[in-house]
Formats: sequence, C-alpha cells, structure tokens
Amino acid sequence: MAKIFVYGTLKKNQRTHHLLKSLDAAFVEIAETDSSYKLYKVDWFPGMVKSNDGEGGVKGEVYEISREALQKIDRYEGISSGLFVREEINTTSGKLIAYLYNDEVNESNFIESGIWKE
Repeated sequence: MAKIFVYGTLKKNQRTHHLLKSLDAAFVEIAETDSSYKLYKVDWFPGMVKSNDGEGGVKGEVYEISREALQKIDRYEGISSGLFVREEINTTSGKLIAYLYNDEVNESNFIESGIWKE
C-alpha cells in the first residue's frame, strides 16, 4: 500500500475523484505541504511546483492506495509524457507521494490560498 497526497482534480467533489473511488482508494485525512510548494492554475487543472521563496503551502487530501492503483494514477497524471513527476514530499501527515507539475507556470496564476476549487 502507498499513501498519496492529492490537491486538485482527484480531491472529493472534483472532476476526476471518481478515478480514486474506482481504485478503492481509502481517504485518510486532510493534509498540507510545507511552504516550499506552490499551487498554480495550469489549465482546467492545477499544478503544484517546488519553490524556494517560502510563500507557498498546498492543502489537499491523503489517500491510501494499492501499488497497482498508483500505476494507474501515474498514467492519469501523464508521468510517461513528463507532464507531472511523482515525488515523495513532506506534509503535515509525514512523507507522502505527490505529483509535481513539470513545466513552466505563469506567476499570475498562483493560487495564494493553496486550495484548488473548480
């Protein structure tokens, strides 16, 4: 089993949460990253990136999933195309797997609250 941190379209009440449900993901708790991560609106989805300015903090949800389910989420997140990269990050729930956006972001699309809402 693995624990993942989701912060965007996979969260409850968001457009692709059904994917987590179909993979029998078990909700664990709400968590937050430290201030070295920032959230941006990329398109219809958000992207979390590592930042050195200390002005971030992303709020999300923690789920426990199987290793097989993790591979399916890798496909959804576009790991093979390089759109996102999977990394282990520090959160208020300890070290968790998260998907970081792997391209340039527009500073004007910074989500200061750290909360993705569609």
